[in-house]
Amino acid sequence: MNMRRVASAVAATAIAAGGMVASSGTAEAARISCYASSCNHLNPYKTTCAGDAIRPLPGAKDSDGSVVYLYYSPSCRATWAETWSAPYKTRIVVYRDGGSLHSEDWATYGAHTWTGMINDAGYKSFAVICPPDGLGCAQTSSY
Repeated sequence: MNMRRVASAVAATAIAAGGMVASSGTAEAARISCYASSCNHLNPYKTTCAGDAIRPLPGAKDSDGSVVYLYYSPSCRATWAETWSAPYKTRIVVYRDGGSLHSEDWATYGAHTWTGMINDAGYKSFAVICPPDGLGCAQTSSY
């Protein structure tokens, strides 16, 4: 095969791959997304926010041994709380420092549970977990 044909084949492959990348980008853009205050109380898994989530702090363990983690999405500028396998009626909450905004949920046994998100742009947040009896709650540091 001569060099001209090789170059043409490489160019055609690059154009085809570029089209595939554009298609997946369009599909991603079609997902629901938000930023800062427009994320308040939204499910992070029904937005693009969970895609770049980080867990910037150690979790906090309540008196029953259940752990809550604070998650942060840099692209969405939002935080939320999550827990795994907490007993039924374990309460998790994400608060914005100062208490002006929060989102909460209650676990069902064995479930991966998370709160809605709250705006974190220019604020700090922390997560709280409370066992079903409400005694022995724990909270993460602020981030």
